[in-house]
Amino acid sequence: RNILKILFRTDSSAKIGSGHLIRCLSLALTLKAKGHECIFICQDLKGNSIKKIKQNGFVVIILKIKQHKKTSHFRKLPEVNWKIDSDKVVEKLKKYQFDCVIIDHYSLSYNWEKKIKPFTKKIMVIDDFVNRKHCCDLLLNQSYGVKKQQYKNIVPKNCKLLLGSKYALINQNFLKARLKLKSRHAVVKRALIYFGSGSYTAKYIKIILKIFNESFFSKIFLDVVIDKNIKKSNEIIVSLNKRSNCCVHSDLPDLSYLMSKADISIGTAGSTTWERCCLGLPTILINTALNQKLNSRAMQLTNAAIVLKPNKNLENKIREFSFLLCTNSIIYLKISKKAFSICDGNGIDRVINFLNYYEQKLS
Repeated sequence: RNILKILFRTDSSAKIGSGHLIRCLSLALTLKAKGHECIFICQDLKGNSIKKIKQNGFVVIILKIKQHKKTSHFRKLPEVNWKIDSDKVVEKLKKYQFDCVIIDHYSLSYNWEKKIKPFTKKIMVIDDFVNRKHCCDLLLNQSYGVKKQQYKNIVPKNCKLLLGSKYALINQNFLKARLKLKSRHAVVKRALIYFGSGSYTAKYIKIILKIFNESFFSKIFLDVVIDKNIKKSNEIIVSLNKRSNCCVHSDLPDLSYLMSKADISIGTAGSTTWERCCLGLPTILINTALNQKLNSRAMQLTNAAIVLKPNKNLENKIREFSFLLCTNSIIYLKISKKAFSICDGNGIDRVINFLNYYEQKLS
């Protein structure tokens, strides 16, 4: 068996969030456990999660590139200078000779990949959109319901497409938790609240705390996960600590333990969507970003979660559907069963099988 040397190019920050980094890290941890070597290249952006990569024993090469003040055209994120970025990555590729480059970045695509291509055996792209060209050998889009024909003319003809939640890059601890999971009962005693590191986090947690302090919900224990980079994090923690049956968590390796214990969850439709599905956790999803639309729509169409829009009526809707999940066991169990069927937790192994296959083919 060949040992692969893999370079991950991804970023995290208060604006970007940590979803890209977390899924790359989950893949890297399993690759490492199978004997492969992984290194990360990241920019040192404000509110990043680079520390998490280092804590798991990986080398991180820091790119120091001056940020553009203007933003990328459709996501209000800082625009990355792909030329400077690719030049710096090529320097590392020449020095270390990697077998594969895995890129998970909304601001880097075709031009960056084309520049990198001559310096590595293969390129794998992780993306959540079907809206731009790529120059890669493998492309992974873990969004539920995405179709092969959507990629016609935007990836090379010989590009292998890994599409859908069966390839979701979730930490292997969720698979272990799934195998141990006893069937869920529609008795809501514990709720998990997690909104990542977005600018809206404080606002939503305040709304949820207000609702769950009302008499009907007051006996439900709250596990609230807070990223300390978010605005007003200390203020939120102080208000949460005033609630007797509440625990505030931060800097967790993953959410598998809390999701196993929870009876319901309230959060965003980012990559944690597949983690909650893996454990059949009934969830109220709030669609907070463009890259979450596809996940939200899929969860809504399949009745695998309750999906809400962040509008003026949000507080009443959270209250209404929290009450529904607490009182209607038929709906609760239907959502749990459907979610459980959408993601089995084996996505990383499937992706690694393709990486190994391509390596053997090229050897």
